[in-house]
Amino acid sequence: MELPETITRIGDDAFGGCMGLTSITIPTLVRSIGESAFYNCSGLTSVELPEQIEHIGPYLFQYCYALTSVIIRGNVTDIGTFAFQDCISLSSITLPNSLQYIDNYAFQGCSKLQSIVIPQQVTRIGSFAFQGCSSLTSITLPEALQHIELSTFSECTKLESVTIPNSVISIDRLAFSGCSSLTSITIPGLVSSINVEAFKECTGLKEIEVVEDNLYYASSDGVLYNKEYSALLFCPIGKTSLTIPESVERIGSRAFSYCTGLTSITIPQFVNRIEESAFLGCNGLQEIYVLPVLPPEIKSNTFNSYNYNRPLYVPSGCVTAYQSAEFWSNFKNIQEKKNRYTIEVYSSDNAKGSVQGGGEYDEGETVTLTAIPESGYRFVQWSDGNTENPRQIVVTEDLTLTAEFTEDSGVDMVEESTMRIYVSDHVLHVENVDGNYQVYTSMGQLVYDGRDTLVPLVNAGIYVVRMSDCSRRVVVK
Repeated sequence: MELPETITRIGDDAFGGCMGLTSITIPTLVRSIGESAFYNCSGLTSVELPEQIEHIGPYLFQYCYALTSVIIRGNVTDIGTFAFQDCISLSSITLPNSLQYIDNYAFQGCSKLQSIVIPQQVTRIGSFAFQGCSSLTSITLPEALQHIELSTFSECTKLESVTIPNSVISIDRLAFSGCSSLTSITIPGLVSSINVEAFKECTGLKEIEVVEDNLYYASSDGVLYNKEYSALLFCPIGKTSLTIPESVERIGSRAFSYCTGLTSITIPQFVNRIEESAFLGCNGLQEIYVLPVLPPEIKSNTFNSYNYNRPLYVPSGCVTAYQSAEFWSNFKNIQEKKNRYTIEVYSSDNAKGSVQGGGEYDEGETVTLTAIPESGYRFVQWSDGNTENPRQIVVTEDLTLTAEFTEDSGVDMVEESTMRIYVSDHVLHVENVDGNYQVYTSMGQLVYDGRDTLVPLVNAGIYVVRMSDCSRRVVVK
């Protein structure tokens, strides 16, 4: 459709509902277009606005489902509410440098919009402005922007990166909710307010980094804290593990909500309050360790019913206190926390032999340590004088041991000259050995104890054959 060149204004609802309209040329003298002028023109495919236009009014192209491209020229300063809502075919739009204001819902539901350059003069992007732009992969926000408002970019499921400018001071509720492809985000220095649900349901988010000069927030290991590290405010949903600093005294509302990848959490000893819904939807938690001697204050919904069925480990002598504390009493399995100790094992010379069995273990756990000599060497003793190999210990404290190895002597060669130990077709052959011998896996598990000459070894791996005062290593392929 071609309009007369003398037209200077298009009124409200002028073409509203003209579903058969596919194209239109707007005369260059047109200075204003009224509200809903092209509302629900579902067949309109493209439009170019003349340079005289200063305002794109509310609902102007709402529900123009076939609209694929828009060129906005000249002096436009603002885009009104719902202006391009549900333009589901819109894949590109050019915005002029004169633009200062994008109103609420302006591009909501533009599901094919892949990229957009927002001019640097824009001072406001309204609530829900780009909600549901599910093809949008990246966006750079203007340096004049101060607030990221309610649900501005929510449900932008392909949004992988966003640069928050240094001018921003607040990030509102649900601002990036449901941006499941977003993996990390950096909080600049002037941000003083971040709503706890700003990144709700960002399932891929693993890291939030706060710049050092921010006066209000800090980050550690990708987790958001207040500046003093006394309050844990938000853990990204994509994280699967973390260590909470000892300085933390409060865990904020919804701090871990829907962190389904977390299987274990340790709450430091100085925490005195855990707020509502802090662990909402954390159904992957298998163990909860609470280190404060006095039960922290919690709410009825700090944890959920699923958590109550999991073990709750508390300090020694504190089970009764937690069993009688409000809401902690909902946990059905409260136990004293077992101390964990580190067993470190080393070889005196890695060329002569290796050692297995080190790691972190619970107090009272039985651990098997195995010294495995290389060919031409033999185990002598552990650094504490013990000669058992493999050796079993009951964990009671941190422990460091070194396995000592030496070359086989000539005497040993003579004594053992008739002994043969080898593997063929997953069968261990032991020949010319007096007395019983034991066979262990590389993890120290006993698989045989006797004097048979043929021992089936079903699983591939390294095995240790122990005979009185010496050991040999064999490999099953």
